[in-house]
Amino acid sequence: MTAKVPENVKLNPVTSWMWNRTHRLRNSITGSIVGLPGAGKSWAGLKLMEILMVDSNGNLLINETNFDDFVAFSFLEFSKLVTMHKRPGTCILWEESSSIESANARRFWAEAATYMTSLFAQMRYKRQIVFMTLPSQHFLDKQIRQITHFTLSMKGHNKNYSWGKFLMHSYNAEQNELYYKHPRFFNKSDGFLTKNSTTRFLPPAKWLRKLYEEKQHAWKDGQQIKTIAHLEKTKKHEELDSSNNFMRLVKEAESRWEDFYDEKAKKFIPEAFMIDDALLEVAPMTRTNAFSIAKILSMKKARDLLL
Repeated sequence: MTAKVPENVKLNPVTSWMWNRTHRLRNSITGSIVGLPGAGKSWAGLKLMEILMVDSNGNLLINETNFDDFVAFSFLEFSKLVTMHKRPGTCILWEESSSIESANARRFWAEAATYMTSLFAQMRYKRQIVFMTLPSQHFLDKQIRQITHFTLSMKGHNKNYSWGKFLMHSYNAEQNELYYKHPRFFNKSDGFLTKNSTTRFLPPAKWLRKLYEEKQHAWKDGQQIKTIAHLEKTKKHEELDSSNNFMRLVKEAESRWEDFYDEKAKKFIPEAFMIDDALLEVAPMTRTNAFSIAKILSMKKARDLLL
């Protein structure tokens, strides 16, 4: 790629800043495109890629055959794309970057989060542009937010364009605070620095949207299958654990049945199971389990199975 700014990049001060940072300042850019579902995050990311991913002649470098090389839906896929690309100015769109298998803030010390912190801090030489889409900037781990460069907060879209507010990041290492600032761009027409708050984007090309939607639908179908399988596996484990715990309680109570049997009333007292220290050490005791154990031992007592 050339350091000469293409004409379509010049039309927007945001894309001009991104181009200059990667091609002239020889740095990488990482940022978040945030907003509610349907606010136009994906469209904005695709449009930014469509504007920035051009060669010296203005020809688009993304096509139907290599589309998957620039859009990721998982942490593993994203990591491979960052490692694979060598061309300065390459854009990578990471969709659903706050998903549970990625760098969600609730999984603070997860392997993905720690790896991303190191990756973003050391990827300057790559001179890449990474767009991460997620509902909120705070869905990301705090350490990752501190080393990103911008947030594009999308507010909505229609058939003509999408719009949002572009904010630059400024991190104060001494106070450990991250500040969000409206960018200032030099306006050649009047010679003054002007703030650029709201940014508008035209819709990405139809073929680009179609390829994205096909990949998105395939990924979501796969996620649903994984979620269902995980829930079924968790349910089986819970049922097995519950069953094993109950049988351990029955065996322990049976070995000391005299401690729970009321000779005068000629029956087992459920409340006695609930306060017995030895049983509580075996497994948690619920009122339902206590009555069930009492019923089982009563049946065995009636059949003279208890010694």
